[in-house]
Amino acid sequence: MEKRASSMANIFLISVVLFLLSCSSIQETVAQTPSSSSFDDNFSKTCPETHFTTSADGHTWYLSLDKSSGCGFETKDKYRFGWFSMKLKLVGGDSAGVVTAYYMCSDCTKLGAGPERDEIDFEFLGNRTGQPYTIQTNVYKNGTGGREMRHVLWFDPTEDFHSYSVLWNPHQLLFLVDKTPIRVYKNANYTNNFFPIEKPMSLFSSIWNADDWATRGGLEKTNWTLAPFVSSYKDFSVDACKWEDPYPACVSTTTEHWWDQYPSWYLSNDQKVDYAWVQRNLVVYDYCKDSEREISGELPSSSGHKNPRFTAMVCEKCEKKLSKVIVPDKWKEGAHNTTEAGGRKINENKLLSKKHRWTPYGTTKCIICKQQVHQDGKYCHTCAYSKGVCAMCGKQVLDTKFYKQSNV
Repeated sequence: MEKRASSMANIFLISVVLFLLSCSSIQETVAQTPSSSSFDDNFSKTCPETHFTTSADGHTWYLSLDKSSGCGFETKDKYRFGWFSMKLKLVGGDSAGVVTAYYMCSDCTKLGAGPERDEIDFEFLGNRTGQPYTIQTNVYKNGTGGREMRHVLWFDPTEDFHSYSVLWNPHQLLFLVDKTPIRVYKNANYTNNFFPIEKPMSLFSSIWNADDWATRGGLEKTNWTLAPFVSSYKDFSVDACKWEDPYPACVSTTTEHWWDQYPSWYLSNDQKVDYAWVQRNLVVYDYCKDSEREISGELPSSSGHKNPRFTAMVCEKCEKKLSKVIVPDKWKEGAHNTTEAGGRKINENKLLSKKHRWTPYGTTKCIICKQQVHQDGKYCHTCAYSKGVCAMCGKQVLDTKFYKQSNV
């Protein structure tokens, strides 16, 4: 009898283990399995019919851009928290000035974006032939953004389809490329309360011309002789809480779904390894470390930075001291630089020479002086200073860190 009871207990334990493994497998399957429904089941077009086509089987969608129009689509439903994924193949060849956007928004239409919207962005910034694509992510709350990060990718996104995904729950936003986390945006409500948590959002994608800023800060313009520019989509996957007025089920979150359970609140150990590799090798811009925006006061007030006048600035998200430290007793070269005159900050961009361009396509050295420069994608600092004064513009420099010493 005891032997039989022991055998039944073992069978029970094995059954429990198999059940837990099956749950884990189901969670992974839900997160990665594309929707089998058609485009029209999920989306509405926001462009002329001439700029939207599908494959013969209807499983692949193509958006085109020419000089007359871009193209886009949006989900018919709104969601609050969940997993969202799509496979994209980007415009090949010379795509300078062209942006393919894949994003979520609480108040966006083909007429424009609402002034109080929340938004979660993937933007793919086109390039000249042979140069790497840049992927920009951003977060908006109540119409305020300014949280840009830019990465280069470890593959050519124009050769094949790759998955781009967002995991959104009350604890974090996770941006993933082929299951690899490239950005983690935490809900740090104890410091800045800047996290899109209240408003349901639709998912959008579009292709449009942005040659005033997208490629090398607007230096590279769209070559319209190569139009149409085409981006391709397939395998839309969503596992999320659908918002249904007037009493949506997801108005209060629970741990009912895998994407809002404890393992989805943080990176796994394997994800931490991948994320650290991305941060070391692929980040080309991080708003949290942009010293030029700090000194000019362009960082948004709710960015999570401690930004009192004449003090060191610390990023509360990355918990690192930022590069620029403002020391009032060293600002001695003019009344407009002194505390006696109110200590107003100088827009450092005005001290930059347009002659000295930032090296394009992801490197971080000035073309002319070969010195390390800020990664703002526009200009590097002028190359020489003498006694703290810029040799080219004759103005006092605030930081000689990126200037090459010379006898000029």
